[in-house]
Amino acid sequence: MGGAEARQARRVAAGELYGLPLEEFTRARDALARRLREDGDRAAADAVRALPKPTVAAWAVNQLARRHLDDVAALLDAGAALRTAHERLLAGERDAGLDEAAAAERAAIVRLVGHARALGASAQTLERVAQTLHAAAGSEEVRDALAAGTLAREQAPSPLAGLGLGDGGAAA
Repeated sequence: MGGAEARQARRVAAGELYGLPLEEFTRARDALARRLREDGDRAAADAVRALPKPTVAAWAVNQLARRHLDDVAALLDAGAALRTAHERLLAGERDAGLDEAAAAERAAIVRLVGHARALGASAQTLERVAQTLHAAAGSEEVRDALAAGTLAREQAPSPLAGLGLGDGGAAA
């Protein structure tokens, strides 16, 4: 299997593995890597084996991406509106819609954190979930990982996120 095929195998495996209950991740990842190796697909096996077990906060966010699609879409839409409002403000527009966009982002995060609370997340994990969701609203890379439900670790928002001056985080 070539590099592109191994990357595709990793994406498919990540999509499946990061949706599992957290306690099943390592066993399922290792079993899949073993099967791929036994089938002679060493590159894919290595790619799957390299997938890190998600942190508790990242796992919770991945579950939100799978179980609460409408609320995640609302967050991503609010993040896009916030980025647009920042760009308009930087271009000199007085009523750029910044307050409304920020309020929509906060409301989406509050709803999603409520869903994470229902998963049994601790207060500390809920704070990390909220930070990761905020980072996703401002970072294309984190947004993509959230939309796919394949975050491996929590993310912190960048102070430059949404300003068009830098990306809001590096997803894993």
